[in-house]
Amino acid sequence: MTARRLRVLLSVGRLGGLGGVETMSVAIAGALAQQGHQIDIVYEQQVGAVPAFAHSASQVRALDVRLRRPFAALRDVLPVLVAGIRHWPDVVYVHRFEELAFALPLRFLTGSQIVCHLHYFSPRSRVPLKSRGVARFVAVSNVTANQWITQGIAPAKITVVPNGIDVDAFPLTSDDDRRRARNVLGLPQDAFVALFCGRISPEKGVHDLLEAWARLGLPADRARLVVVGVSSDGDAETVAYQERLIARADEGVEWLAARPDVLTPMRAADVLVLPSRVESFGLVLAEAMSTGLPTIATWVGGIPETVGENGTLVAAEDTAALVDALHQAAEHGPPQTARRLALRQDVSERLSLEAMSHRIEQLLVESARPRQRRVPHRRPVDRNR
Repeated sequence: MTARRLRVLLSVGRLGGLGGVETMSVAIAGALAQQGHQIDIVYEQQVGAVPAFAHSASQVRALDVRLRRPFAALRDVLPVLVAGIRHWPDVVYVHRFEELAFALPLRFLTGSQIVCHLHYFSPRSRVPLKSRGVARFVAVSNVTANQWITQGIAPAKITVVPNGIDVDAFPLTSDDDRRRARNVLGLPQDAFVALFCGRISPEKGVHDLLEAWARLGLPADRARLVVVGVSSDGDAETVAYQERLIARADEGVEWLAARPDVLTPMRAADVLVLPSRVESFGLVLAEAMSTGLPTIATWVGGIPETVGENGTLVAAEDTAALVDALHQAAEHGPPQTARRLALRQDVSERLSLEAMSHRIEQLLVESARPRQRRVPHRRPVDRNR
């Protein structure tokens, strides 16, 4: 444990959500709590249980306060400011740039320092001005860091810390694990199985994958594409996109609901495919590699940094290249033991949650406001006596 125990106010958009930002922020906070730091959470929505490590959890109206509507902004920001003042944190740890709308006023009121974790890039206004009040930015990849630098964040303020996973939660897949997982999911034991696992949305390139799968032309008894992530929890456009894909999908495509257990589909698969058009990191790639599962992904964003030299990369929107990569994976069949071990070792060395949380802890401690001793009040001396 570090010499100083911090009071950390953590913002989470959807508490218990399965999204990458929510999952990563809670995982980091849990690791910090294990090191003895006090974690108080403010959140907008609750779709799962409050983590056991949380010292407190407070629901607020909004973390992304829209200043274009002053009265609504004041109504929304007051509850989170009250929660922040009550906990008087050493560090306000936010995971979206938009949440600086509440963190900056809270810093003014309490003197708490701000650490902002940049999980993705989204163009924003007045970035140089807002970033002045932030002690440290953390970016998940060099690509993400450079994108924010072009928007006006000082390079000296950004530290790149790759996302990390709990490698023990994604153990190496054995041949017996593969057989059991296929039985659970009702997949043929001898078929080639490709897996997509994530949000079914245009930027994830799922339509590109379905087109490539159709062009691959393998019969359903010899090949299956498993798509994990079906959900009605999204905006109308995303839900409509998902419904169109399901309606037109070829035979041999299996659709599974979004689920916290992604280990079983990974154990059943021969390759994981992430055909994203936009991606800051690609956490699912690290999870798959930890189990020994080979990956095919697109050369966009932070993905090349995530897979390193241990994955197949193709250009985004290049269906022909994706077909070729799938064909080669089908020809190779299940990965051999040596290949699985190499993939897991790579993740353990570069992308572990332990290493990541240790680096984040260092940055939080370095950024935290100094604790000042209270000076006892003394009666002024009457020098005329």
